[in-house]
Amino acid sequence: IRRFVPLALAQNVTRRIVHELATLYRRPAARTVGGDDNDMRYHAVQRLMRMDEAMLDAQRLTILHRGILIGPRVPAWSKLPQLDIVERHQFRLVRHPLEATRLIAVILDQAVVYPNALPGVELPRWLVWTDTEWFWLSARGSMLGEPEENRYGRIPYVLAALNPPPGDLLDPTTFEDVVAAHVAVWFENVLLLKESKSATKVPVLSGDLARAARGQALDSESVVELPEGVS
Repeated sequence: IRRFVPLALAQNVTRRIVHELATLYRRPAARTVGGDDNDMRYHAVQRLMRMDEAMLDAQRLTILHRGILIGPRVPAWSKLPQLDIVERHQFRLVRHPLEATRLIAVILDQAVVYPNALPGVELPRWLVWTDTEWFWLSARGSMLGEPEENRYGRIPYVLAALNPPPGDLLDPTTFEDVVAAHVAVWFENVLLLKESKSATKVPVLSGDLARAARGQALDSESVVELPEGVS
């Protein structure tokens, strides 16, 4: 039966539920800024960033993870703006010590691989943004270099959170009920594939079963031990 486990995985229960719940950006949103020239440039940037498609994906990931980071970025290699969607496992949040619902910094996991890294040399792993500065941390959390000024004047990411509990920034459950449903349907599909392979044969026993061993698997492909006189 183990051979059917990977075959039954892709039944898309989670995707179907997330797509049905994500209804906000099914139609393109109207976005404008003041001034005709500014508005024209703003719409040109939206087209380059594929804003409507990106925000639909952002809403779906917000429903799935209960919280993501969204922020614009201009890669040095392309010089074209794009919208970054940072999933739950790729960032950490820093709360204000006196107010748990106030975000004061985000820590982004860069997960960079350095093939030519020298042993014992600390390399950048975490990128930290605050309202006033940004800096790098090593894998063990030590600061590398000096902090740089944040020329944006704010954290360049927006935290999109879905129904956070009181006194917290994120819901810790991360869609556990839907994941459990996905696993349950996965298990049912494994059994369905196995029985389809067995040609849906059903064992039928007749005769005096009083002396038959209990707890045997009623499987069309397994051996059943029966007393004399039972067929």
